[in-house]
Amino acid sequence: FDGIVTWLPEALYRYLLILPGENADADLLQECMLNEYYYAGVSLIDSLRYSKYFGSTINSAHVVFEEQKEKYLKSIEEGHAERFERAFTRTPDLEKAQFVNQMGWKLLRTSELREREANERIQEARAEAAQAKRKAKMLEAQRDAAWRKKAKVVERQLEATERHLHDPKHIRKRERQAKKRRKKK
Repeated sequence: FDGIVTWLPEALYRYLLILPGENADADLLQECMLNEYYYAGVSLIDSLRYSKYFGSTINSAHVVFEEQKEKYLKSIEEGHAERFERAFTRTPDLEKAQFVNQMGWKLLRTSELREREANERIQEARAEAAQAKRKAKMLEAQRDAAWRKKAKVVERQLEATERHLHDPKHIRKRERQAKKRRKKK
């Protein structure tokens, strides 16, 4: 071989697996190769080209960030605007769109959680209302039963009074009682 041989990372990894001895860890191999490339001055991601290509996405992320930040702060973490501004500013331009997307997803998850909790509270309130309704019906039935019982007692009392008003024996008894009361005075 007179020329330089260049191995693709996957081919190098497969070759290392074929060699006898200890098995190579894929994550460790990738980390080693990235470090070697980095220290050799090779940039795996050309930030300038990516920034130029994704420039419109980055610019829209700045606009969407302000909208999402307002919604996020209103619904989740009130009073932390400065913290989000600093975090967004420190985020590399290529990751700003992802930063905004993560805020949106967290806002969505939070709103779904709140909706689920609200539905649970509604279900609990409905169950409590149904239980209160059953208890009210039971109390009404008890009240009606007590009223009917009292009405029967009153009815019997009225019948007895009517009967005593026309009974000569009872009339004489009442006259004697009245006479005794007058004598005591």
